[in-house]
Amino acid sequence: MIKHSKGWTVQRFGEVATITGGKRLPRGEKLTPYNTGHPYIRVSDMNESGIDQAGLQFVPMGIVPLISRYRVNAGDLYFSVAGTIGLVGEVPPSLDGANLTENADRISNIRMHKQFLLQILRSGIISLQTQSAITQNAQPKLALERLRKFEIPFPPLPEQRKIAQILGTWDEAIATTEKLIAALERRKRGLMQRLLTGQVRKKWQTAQLSEVSQVILSGVDKKTREDDTPVRLCNYTDVFYNAYITDSMPFMEATATQREIEKCTLLEDDVIITKDSETVAEIAQAATVSESMRNVICGYHLAIIRPNPELVSGPFLRELIMTPDIHYQFEKSANGVTRFGLTGSAIESVEVIFPSLERQKEIVDVLRTNDREVDLLRSYREQLETQKKGLNACSRGRCGWRGRHPSGKRPDDYGPSL
Repeated sequence: MIKHSKGWTVQRFGEVATITGGKRLPRGEKLTPYNTGHPYIRVSDMNESGIDQAGLQFVPMGIVPLISRYRVNAGDLYFSVAGTIGLVGEVPPSLDGANLTENADRISNIRMHKQFLLQILRSGIISLQTQSAITQNAQPKLALERLRKFEIPFPPLPEQRKIAQILGTWDEAIATTEKLIAALERRKRGLMQRLLTGQVRKKWQTAQLSEVSQVILSGVDKKTREDDTPVRLCNYTDVFYNAYITDSMPFMEATATQREIEKCTLLEDDVIITKDSETVAEIAQAATVSESMRNVICGYHLAIIRPNPELVSGPFLRELIMTPDIHYQFEKSANGVTRFGLTGSAIESVEVIFPSLERQKEIVDVLRTNDREVDLLRSYREQLETQKKGLNACSRGRCGWRGRHPSGKRPDDYGPSL
């Protein structure tokens, strides 16, 4: 134990809690999806919000006694030590008595405020130590003994309670906001189902993409050449992670030939899709150019679908492409084994259906209203997370902890850490 001023100390993790490993199944035994034994918590069931119980598998009753001492109790904490290392949470009452994977450790008999410890385990203080302690083998892993030696800030109990309460309030607000975002995303899927599929489409026109748009494949790479013209490049990730492409986005600086500029310059209302991907599901992820662009061209592994404005609008076409039945046509047309791609003719042959332009606008307005609500909530969530980091920094400043980690760096070197 290292003493510091203001009543704070630093203790080894193994001094403030009992940390034990999980257990793999005996050789030859398999889990079952049927609820006939004990739940088995895998790292794949864990996420930043807790344990997703929807896909839990179970230990068959016949081998439950063999691994019974590796059960967790409600209220225990867990810490993943392989796979996605560093996932931490509390075992809920519904999983009392569940078995824990060998890729996670159980934290019990906690001798400090549990919620304060949870905040510490999710902080930069621990992530820094985790990065330094991981063993880089075929499968990176954090050894149990290394975890037990992690340094844990240990203020007086009243301060632990106060800090945990304050940070917990922000956690609750963030969790509530995430639930609202998830609800709005589910609502949009329902809206798309009602507005773009089923009976409502019987009176719509049917056509191939080649009949309602121009398909342009881009071959513009990320290289910069002295003889070419400077441009801003819209890349794969810009499309994959955004529904709308705007001029204010931080596009990559690159160069292109005059021919590439004439062919691939983005125009308002263009739809851009990912034409190549490592998985079929990621083929034809679509984004709409929602405003006039300044010197932005479409990059490699993407295709522009430029709609005929007399027949379809870009925003409507983007939403239509993302519906399951239309998107399935792209997936079915993708060629490849380890990497998949779409040819120009494959894109052009996709069959779409569409109503009048007036009806298209009405549908897009409804869906965009939902998107704006999601964007506002995401912005609010980011504000909450920033505020919590500020509170973390204040808490860290009271600690006075200046101990160095195995990396040789202090927590302070990495910004707010608690």
